[in-house]
Amino acid sequence: MTSASTLRFATIGSVDDGKSTLIGRILYDSHCVFEDQIQKIKSLSPNGSLNFALFADGLKIERTKGMTVDVAYRYARTPNRSFILLDSPGHFEYTKNMLCALTNADLLLLLADVTQGISEQTKRHAILADLIGVKNLILCVNKMDLVNYAKEPYKEIESEFFEFSNHLNFSYLKAIPISALHGENVVYPTKKIAWYPEEPLLKLLENCPLSKQEEHSELRFTAQRVTHKENSLYISATIQSGEINIQENVVNSKTAKMHKIKRVYLGDSSIDRAYYKMAVTLEIGDSEDVHRGTIFYGQGSHLFSADHIRAKIFWISKTPLDFNKDYLLQMNRTLSKVSIKRVNSVSSIDGSEKNVSTTIKENDLFTTTLELPTPLFFEPYKKNKELGSFILIDPETKETLAAGVCLT
Repeated sequence: MTSASTLRFATIGSVDDGKSTLIGRILYDSHCVFEDQIQKIKSLSPNGSLNFALFADGLKIERTKGMTVDVAYRYARTPNRSFILLDSPGHFEYTKNMLCALTNADLLLLLADVTQGISEQTKRHAILADLIGVKNLILCVNKMDLVNYAKEPYKEIESEFFEFSNHLNFSYLKAIPISALHGENVVYPTKKIAWYPEEPLLKLLENCPLSKQEEHSELRFTAQRVTHKENSLYISATIQSGEINIQENVVNSKTAKMHKIKRVYLGDSSIDRAYYKMAVTLEIGDSEDVHRGTIFYGQGSHLFSADHIRAKIFWISKTPLDFNKDYLLQMNRTLSKVSIKRVNSVSSIDGSEKNVSTTIKENDLFTTTLELPTPLFFEPYKKNKELGSFILIDPETKETLAAGVCLT
């Protein structure tokens, strides 16, 4: 099965809405876990039952704390499609990790507890998803067993969320009632929710359309690991857009020098061609001009840098924006000092416009111009997600304050 048919989807939502349980249920019911894994989970679960969340919570700290703190990657396959499942944390202090999942996802499963309804955190996650440019979202109204699979509570939540999302830009937006704990309407249809007219969640995932824009765009490859060995340089990273072929020339963004690709490795195997989202290692002639964060692009294309970047930002911290303070901008494996001196427009979490003279505080969405001390390579987010998305960090507390995208 080709990478073009592989769907990367992430679970997001408030704490304890059942994100990890849903991932575990999908893996288990689609027969994508081995028997020894099942026995291991049974040994960790009370009374020999299955705690489905443990199939996703792979880190020891997550199991001891009983929550997801990092992005957990799991893999599944059905006859119709391959999947990469990204389970992201819902706790506020791990927002940076959750944003990593959003950036890498083709589709989001936004979970809402049917007994709690649409919370501010649910709306926050939907806005972040829209800001990051995810076009496909399924609202999973979970824990339907707690309301005896009644139609009315689900329809109220569906109606409220669809009304809220009117000002967002999702091209594929659906809602579905499920019980992740009991597996109802997840992989298999259920008579308990016979009033729901569509197919179960897995079928929606199999049939969701995929955008292939990055596959056919210009090459972008940012060095993540650089190794010198026997007169050659080995550069490892994931292709961010476009494709790479052996014997072709690529350009070093920092020096404008061209380097010929001697070999391309996928794991231990040498291949002739690599494309979007493949994690590969390039072998070129030895060079002292390549470091982690160096961007390579194709001969004949261009990559621009600037010290003033127009951006759209969603402020997620309880600490207001300080116009007199320098922040840290983390984008595409680089960390730069940045300041914000003025705001061009502001809207609140419900999409209503606000006075630009007001203080920027939690849940404000605004446009501004980022000011940097030295030029930074970037691209508009609509052209390249990784070279056009960023987070803002407090240099003293290391708190993630905001997420944003580059406009121009």
